Order: sequence, then structure tokens, then C-alpha cells
Amino acid sequence: MRKFLALIMAVAMIATFASVVFAAETKTVAHYTFDDNKADEGLTEYGTVTYADGKATFGADGYLRAPLDLTGATAVKVTVKLTPPTDVAGARWIFDITSDEKHNDIDKYMAAFFNGKNDYIDGEAYGGGARPDHTWVAVATPTEPIEFVYAYDETTRTVTTTVNGEGGDNASKVLPDDGRFTIANMAGENPFIQLGKANWGDGEFANTLVIDEVTVEVTTGSAPQTGFATIALAIAAVASGAYVVSKKH
Repeated sequence: MRKFLALIMAVAMIATFASVVFAAETKTVAHYTFDDNKADEGLTEYGTVTYADGKATFGADGYLRAPLDLTGATAVKVTVKLTPPTDVAGARWIFDITSDEKHNDIDKYMAAFFNGKNDYIDGEAYGGGARPDHTWVAVATPTEPIEFVYAYDETTRTVTTTVNGEGGDNASKVLPDDGRFTIANMAGENPFIQLGKANWGDGEFANTLVIDEVTVEVTTGSAPQTGFATIALAIAAVASGAYVVSKKH
């Protein structure tokens, strides 16, 4: 009987701590495809944006904006299938996740942009304080379609960027302590994603940028590192602890 009770208790421990370990959840909060050759539902169009072949092409004053649910987010991942702009005069912003709310007149954002040329892409997470080093990732053939991925994890303060699954020496950066910010603080009460334009200065529009598809995923919650060790102990209790109890009986 004691062996049976020990077994039940150990299984309960596994179930309890497994729920803690797997509490983190990743979900898609935005997905735009332009397959109907128009702005997808939820996106508001500004200026000149044209559509053809399931793609959006941004003009000199064109951009798209949509509200973004970042509730409880501890990490954000943005995947963009795009063709780099042929107009490379200045920064050309692929996306900017931010809010119209400012803190001490400081913009806070997560963003990626072609910086002055179209053979590399910068990725940033900025929340005031010291401006961290940009990540940057090379674009081997600037005239061909690519898949660009940007990720920010507030737990590790790490920004990571890749093109077609490849990074490089500068593709991952850790924000300094005085540049640290949480996604909730950055987003404020009304966060949004803006495609084809920065949300500050003169806008730095992504003239001639072509976007095929955009996916935004967020991770909510976190998992303590000790969870797996606890499960291991619980499993050990099943394997050996219950046996010891039965021997005492």
C-alpha cells in the first residue's frame, strides 16, 4: 500500500512540475500574406502601397500599420519574406514594433531596417538609456527574395537576426544593463507593428521594399531552470523511493 501511495505522490509531483516547466507558450499574434492582392485584415494603409502577385510594394510615402497584442510577452519573433529595396538612400525600415506613447520623450521599439545600403539588415531593441550595438546580418544577393527573422528575448536581453537561416559574428547582441527594457514597458498600452516605415523622425520610409509575408509570434510565461531537476527527482522517486518505502514495510 505504501509503495502504491508513494507512486501516486511521485506521479503527482511530475504532473505539477511539468506544468510549471511547460508554462511558457508561443503563439502567432499576426500573419499577413497579401494573397488577395490588398492589405490583409487588421492592416491600415497609409500613402502609396501597391499589391500584385501576393506581395506588397511600398512607395516613397507608403506604409502599413496594425495593432499588436503583446500581452504578457517575454519574447517576440518576427519573420518577414521580402525582396530588398532598390532605393537605398538612407535607412529603409522593414518593420517597427512600438507605441505612440513615449517615456520621457524617448521612443522605445523593436525594429529591423536596411541601413544605408541593401546588402545587410540591422536589428534593434531600444528602450532608452545606452543605445546598444546593432545586430546586423548580411544579404548575399540583394536583388533576390529572402526570409529575414528577428527575435528579441527580454529574459536574456538578446536580439538575434538571420537571413535564410544564416547569421554571422554580429547577428546576435545582448543589450547592456542600462539599455535593458521589458516588452511591456516598451509597448505601453497600445502597441502596434508598422511595416515599411519608422515611427520617428521623418519616417525613413522603405521605398521600393517588397514584402511577401509577415508573421509575428510571441512567447508568454517562463520556465524555472530547476523544473527539469525536480521532475528528475520525482521520476527517481518512482524508480527507487517507492521501493524503499515498500522495503520498510
